[in-house]
Amino acid sequence: MSETDRQWQLLRTGDQKALAYLFKHHYRDLYQYAFTMLSDHATVQDQLQKCFLKLWEKRATLPLAVKVKPYLFQILRFGIIDHLRQAKAQRQNLLTLQIVQSRSLDEREQERKTQAEEKLQAAIQQLSPVQKEIIYLRFYNKVAYTEIAEIMGMKYQSVRNSAHRALKKLRIQLLPKK
Repeated sequence: MSETDRQWQLLRTGDQKALAYLFKHHYRDLYQYAFTMLSDHATVQDQLQKCFLKLWEKRATLPLAVKVKPYLFQILRFGIIDHLRQAKAQRQNLLTLQIVQSRSLDEREQERKTQAEEKLQAAIQQLSPVQKEIIYLRFYNKVAYTEIAEIMGMKYQSVRNSAHRALKKLRIQLLPKK
């Protein structure tokens, strides 16, 4: 049994030192992963704290046999996704407020951009959940295909194929017909 696995078992029994060990041992990799998705040191720190707080809160119900590192990445990933959803909702609310307040000369340009964004979002919503996640990670967060494959538990080529099919669907929906 590796030291990480031993510490995992101790964490399940409520050992705070085991939590500290896991934090210290996996911090750098988790930080780098979160930073690729968030690009903000303070937000990354918050998400890492929430990840380990959740781990501590759920310690009694944690799985007995688990690959620790991927499990930590999943907890962090789900927390980041929730954070990004909330941030997106806040941005949309702010955008709506700005549109209402900015009835000026560039009103038509703003409306065109908003319509284009809405059209893009509507087209993205037509994709499968896997394709949506891949597009989101790759193009909104600049995550490499290899990392996406690890995050989603897919093979690299499957990720590439899904991304290609998603982009093809988006082009068909968004480009004007000739």
